[in-house]
Amino acid sequence: SSAEGATRVKAVIKEVIYHSDHLRVAVDAEGCSELVARLPHGADLAVPRAGEACQVSWLSRNALAFAKPQGSAA
Repeated sequence: SSAEGATRVKAVIKEVIYHSDHLRVAVDAEGCSELVARLPHGADLAVPRAGEACQVSWLSRNALAFAKPQGSAA
């Protein structure tokens, strides 16, 4: 279950990239221009597959947000 106060949105897995100690998962999420999650290996989580629907959640204290570069598309 998600922590109280977490932001939650529906999403679709776009890409899964394997790194030595974690998975980097890019998703298309409602209201987010680009969202990438870092999942540790061995977290007893099923490995997501591109095209799968999911729900993502996060606490604001665990998120990083970056300004869109000037001149980039919306």
